[in-house]
Amino acid sequence: MAQALVIALATLFVLSLAAPAASQVTTNFSTTEDGSITVGQFKSNSSSHANQSAVVNGTAHTYDYVAIKMTTEDTVAGTENYFFGQESNDQNKDTVILVYQGLFDPSSPTTNLIAFNDDGKDLSGIPADLVSKSGDCSSAGFCPVVKADLEGIRDIILVISTFNKGKPLTLPQSFFALGPATVSFSAAGSPNQPTGLSVNPGNSQVTVAFTPPSSDGGNAISNYEYTTDGGTSWTAFAPSDTSSPVTITGLTNGTAYSTGLRAVNSIGSGTPSANVTATPFGPPDAPTGLSATPANTQISVAFTPPSNNGGSAITNYAYSTDGGASWAAFSPTDASSPVVITGLTNGTTYAVGLRAVNAAGAGTAAAIVSSIAADTANAPTALSATAGDYQVSVAFTQPSNNGGSTITNYEYSTD
Repeated sequence: MAQALVIALATLFVLSLAAPAASQVTTNFSTTEDGSITVGQFKSNSSSHANQSAVVNGTAHTYDYVAIKMTTEDTVAGTENYFFGQESNDQNKDTVILVYQGLFDPSSPTTNLIAFNDDGKDLSGIPADLVSKSGDCSSAGFCPVVKADLEGIRDIILVISTFNKGKPLTLPQSFFALGPATVSFSAAGSPNQPTGLSVNPGNSQVTVAFTPPSSDGGNAISNYEYTTDGGTSWTAFAPSDTSSPVTITGLTNGTAYSTGLRAVNSIGSGTPSANVTATPFGPPDAPTGLSATPANTQISVAFTPPSNNGGSAITNYAYSTDGGASWAAFSPTDASSPVVITGLTNGTTYAVGLRAVNAAGAGTAAAIVSSIAADTANAPTALSATAGDYQVSVAFTQPSNNGGSTITNYEYSTD
């Protein structure tokens, strides 16, 4: 079950109530006093609401509603006998009134429901002038009135809805409260929480997909706010963003963030979502200190790993032998120094580069170093020695293969 919609207190419409607490005073409120109030919808499994038990959680049928918040000045004994109702019904709609303690959740209309009335009749102690009548209420019985015990209760939500499913309810709507203490009315509420958050980390940012609140509180959602510290602080998206997904930027790669969202309407910020944790990451920095060692049809490259892995572990390296024009990843993967580039042609000079790879992809390339793939030369042949004074002169035929690198010297042995 979704969490209850928190009906937030907006600008209060405190009406003049000069009577003492012991007196019965009437407070009137019309939705024309606050342009932010709109018609919302809730679901019920009943096709009509003739009594409180007929209000059943479910999704079978849709009901229009208008909700306002009423706050009592105190919660002492003597405030228990309150009457609430629809003051007029010029639209001649068959309506009901529902009273909720503190919270109203359109996705769960039975939660916190403390009183209900269909037509204002058969209420013990109701003043005669509040009984539904023709005139202001169009047809007899079309202005519901309900009695509620508010001892110990400060905030309630008054909801006017239709008797039958699928019937339109339009503005304006008017309410009254009759009781022994001062009351004030406020506009409709803030949204309830976004759900189903799913975070996709990126380079210095996270993208958050979500399901919008099940209720906008009766006022259109105009933006979202986000937290990256588990709800300690909140920031509004600028420019405003009202659709999923949203992207939170300016983050530090490799840092874990506890991320949440809450919707905003004209009343204020709604109920926060559950937090999800994500760590943004980007590509690694460049390896440094490349040193190439030639070998037979290969080059071994020693290096210093990147000083910053981008917030994600380095899983492989990619190499270039043409100065960065093309790149190939080591297979199997190799994430430690030195790495060996194979399949080369002895005697060919290669412009060798490396770059690290992590979950974000390939990072910055290292500075290029040049190296030749080379093997040792073949043996000289046809040696012929001529003795001399304390020396031997050796004639020979040069190796048939210099190993891919110019022969720069010879070594000899006499033992």
